[in-house]
Amino acid sequence: YLDDTNVLSTLVTTDTGQVEILDFMPLGEDPSYTEHMVFRVVKGITGEVPMECWYQPRLDYARGATQLTPCPRGVTAQKDSDRLVLASPVVLEVMQGLASATFTVGKDEELVFALQWSDAREPPDTGGWRQRLEQTCDMWRGIASSVKYEGRWQEVARRSVLALHLLVYMPTGALVAAVTTSLPEWIGGTRNWDYRYCWVRDASFIVDVLDRLNHTAETSRFLKWLTTECESCGINLQTLYGVEYEEDLKEAVLEHLEGYKGSKPVRIGNAASKQFQMDIFGEAIVAVATFHRAGGEINDRLWAAVQSFVDAVISNWDRPDCSIWEVRSRKRHFVYSKLMCWMAMDRAVSIAEAAQKPADLSLWRKVRAEIREDILKRGWNDRLQSFVQYYGASHTDAVLLMMPLVGFLPPDDPRMQSTILRIRQELEVNGLLRR
Repeated sequence: YLDDTNVLSTLVTTDTGQVEILDFMPLGEDPSYTEHMVFRVVKGITGEVPMECWYQPRLDYARGATQLTPCPRGVTAQKDSDRLVLASPVVLEVMQGLASATFTVGKDEELVFALQWSDAREPPDTGGWRQRLEQTCDMWRGIASSVKYEGRWQEVARRSVLALHLLVYMPTGALVAAVTTSLPEWIGGTRNWDYRYCWVRDASFIVDVLDRLNHTAETSRFLKWLTTECESCGINLQTLYGVEYEEDLKEAVLEHLEGYKGSKPVRIGNAASKQFQMDIFGEAIVAVATFHRAGGEINDRLWAAVQSFVDAVISNWDRPDCSIWEVRSRKRHFVYSKLMCWMAMDRAVSIAEAAQKPADLSLWRKVRAEIREDILKRGWNDRLQSFVQYYGASHTDAVLLMMPLVGFLPPDDPRMQSTILRIRQELEVNGLLRR
């Protein structure tokens, strides 16, 4: 990447010369507007490099033919109402669903391509690409420079924050878990899920990080998205939603696609959206708590959402669920879910006190204490001298390392120390931990 940006630079060296390929998504000054566009600039560095361009989109997941139509300055791809338009500086020949061209790039020559998801039938204008690249770089570098971290991992920290900002869907403020679907956990495996949605859990952890960096503009948009999606919805809060507030994310398998390196099935949608996962209430309230600590305002609408999440925890914390691992088998009393329920009550009390919001604090503290006692009694395994993944389990879980991070137990507590030791014994491989 170009320094402190999300502009990708790829240097290609051949026997006849060298070219640089720049890929970037243009950013504008209005954060709520996006052009749904990618620029690709091919720049000759030395010599002459023969190149080939292929344009072969398969809209709607190849569930039917995509029509390619040549047009002035490019090619339009369409299926039903979906349209993807390519602006090309070279003439592309269309044949059997493929638009292609061969060309040569010489020293100091620049060829600018642009791909846009658009209602327009004409290719996007690429004339002002230099100014747009400069503006995009300036915006990314402004974000990177705001990371006030002076430790040994400065570059890594800035790069991580830039990656997190790529997950923000600017028009609504939703934060996607990833921009991919059906990449396998292992080649040839079947655990291939669609992650192109906003998980309340994942987004809340991102919000926590951004608020610690005082990036409250992004986090306030997410909280607005959350309260728009689920105003005072309580127990009806879904695990995940679409970035445009979609609630119905029915999972489907695309049998006609072979998957990455033969890793079937290919899935769209995610059935986890209808799972019962109690941990999400704690994570959602943590997002509100860190937002408030960073100076954000807890308005009536946001507080109503928090109160509804607290009510959901009070009435349901002792139920088994699918938890963070989104198990598709038997629901269990996962210790992590109980921990997040405890955190929901703990952080809600803190917000109410700090922001002077109306709340039944005596009840909230009572339930917080009950959850804590339950975890300490039923989440602990005497034989293992460790907390375990779920009540009655004989194995641990790396996510239990959240216990000291959220303040449930101090890290030097003997129970925490022995749990850390057990987790290392069971899950550590060459200094790293399996989940």
